[in-house]
Amino acid sequence: MQSCVPVAHDRQSADGARSKAQNCAISLVNLVLNGEDVETLAKECSMDLALLKRKRDAIRFKREQGFGREVIIANGQSWTLSAYARAKRNGNEPQRVLRWRVSRRLADAIQSSETSPDQEEALVSRLVRVCGLKTSEDFWEFINSVFADWSDADLLHHAGEATGKRGKR
Repeated sequence: MQSCVPVAHDRQSADGARSKAQNCAISLVNLVLNGEDVETLAKECSMDLALLKRKRDAIRFKREQGFGREVIIANGQSWTLSAYARAKRNGNEPQRVLRWRVSRRLADAIQSSETSPDQEEALVSRLVRVCGLKTSEDFWEFINSVFADWSDADLLHHAGEATGKRGKR
């Protein structure tokens, strides 16, 4: 039969664990802002290295936004990590709206939930399903990655096939 642990002991254990976690968080902020690597802290605090690297990136992000060591420590890990995740999800750069006028047929082929009978699904929904794209930033990153390395000759070749204007410049 196991004996019950006194409540005071549980509270002390919880406080001790919380204190250790806070000390590790403070140590991480100090290490990162001093330019040191996080591998040693991962071993000392028995933490996953990938998680610490994500926290390191979040701390660097807040520092780049102009927040000082004391503010980052005082606001804690949740504040730092959530701000970093939000910025990463939304793109950490100033955004611009891109607009083009296209025919209804082309717009439906790209984005509509109602496609023509000869088309199974719209391009955007297909990219979401197949590639896991979630945001317009993901979409444009994908489009850029597909075409960025093409030579001018490749672009002309594919544009000519698509438009029937082969050989024109």
